Amino acid sequence: MIKRNLSMSLACAAALLLGSGLALAQEQQGALSGPQMTAADEDLANAVRTRIQRDDLDQAHDLTVTARDGVVMLSGKAESPYAESRVLQDAQGVSGVKGVENHMKLPM
Repeated sequence: MIKRNLSMSLACAAALLLGSGLALAQEQQGALSGPQMTAADEDLANAVRTRIQRDDLDQAHDLTVTARDGVVMLSGKAESPYAESRVLQDAQGVSGVKGVENHMKLPM
């Protein structure tokens, strides 16, 4: 009877530890990748992409546009300082944009 209770206790403890470890791993993975974009963030990023496409600047830069809490992040390659400036102006001109983070690269 004591062995059975001990075995049950050990099995429960192992299950708790395993469950805690999985939860911690998922939490750490979320912290590393950051929170997913909300629907509002996705709508904002799409509006910025549309504005940039309208100026036919997206293909020249191979841009990635993301947003979080109204802040738009731009990454990719700008062919010139002028092109980079145009993309930034387009992004800043979209309604709902609170700020723009420029991670675009210029050619050397």
